[in-house]
Amino acid sequence: MDLLFCNDYMPDLSGGIQAALPDHRVRTCPEAEVAEHAGDAAVLLPARAIIDARVLDASPELRLVQQPGVGLDAIDVAAANARGVRVANVPSADGGLAQAVAEMALFLLIGGGRRYPRLLEGVRTQDWNVPFGHSLFGSRVCVIGLGGIGSQLVRLLQPFGCEIVGVRRTPRESDVQDLGLTSVHAPDELHEAVRGCRFIALATPLTAETEGMIDADAIAAMDDDAVIVNVARGHVIDREALIDALGSGKLSTAGIDVFWEEPVDPTDPVFDYEVFVTPHASNACDVFVRETAAGVAENVRRLIAGEPLLWEAKAS
Repeated sequence: MDLLFCNDYMPDLSGGIQAALPDHRVRTCPEAEVAEHAGDAAVLLPARAIIDARVLDASPELRLVQQPGVGLDAIDVAAANARGVRVANVPSADGGLAQAVAEMALFLLIGGGRRYPRLLEGVRTQDWNVPFGHSLFGSRVCVIGLGGIGSQLVRLLQPFGCEIVGVRRTPRESDVQDLGLTSVHAPDELHEAVRGCRFIALATPLTAETEGMIDADAIAAMDDDAVIVNVARGHVIDREALIDALGSGKLSTAGIDVFWEEPVDPTDPVFDYEVFVTPHASNACDVFVRETAAGVAENVRRLIAGEPLLWEAKAS
């Protein structure tokens, strides 16, 4: 079977999928050239590529759009289903994504709190007047989004003795007991949830409800000198509100793995302030490759065998 991995800059992931499917062909193409290369593909592996009607119409042999990860926002599921093409993903809890991204969020929380960007600059400039930052130990932390990633992050925070507050679209009282949260709030209680928090971690999907949810008012409700970490999507944070808060010192540091436009412009004003950044790389590790490749391989096997797919998405 011919599988097209729709970018040429994730060789570890495409190679991992090829290793999990040794009897099939996994080839790659540039993100912008999917339609030109998709003619013989039975399976598209989008990664971050847009799969729209134009791409689907250029793929006469296509049977499955299998996202090697969670996000389906760049896939026109309705257009695929209308053409008899099935769509599936690999949920974070099943594909190693939750562990990988939660680990990166913890890394950014620790590094942001301890002022790692300033410390690194001190080594480079031989300035040993080190800034004193904030430790996670005993801190009040708000985790926004309690899906696979957010829940895994809460578990990673437990040894630090944090007071952990959660925000999720539909709060469940069982979260308090099951995850060890102090409290859990709905999005319309966001200001209450972040009030007094030294650390805020964003792990929520980007939806109409969550876009721009971290605005000037939400930041004002946080503890002064707070640290905010985003491993969700760039547009969950209001860009100007974040820059203003970093400039005023309301926020001490931001740990950012996702940006408003990607790749981010290196002259973006956010870099004028103290930020601890990574290039949308929170899933980039072996556990994600191994578990996600196994999930993709299982769905390819099921497709060939005529069995029900795992994690299939249908147009609403």
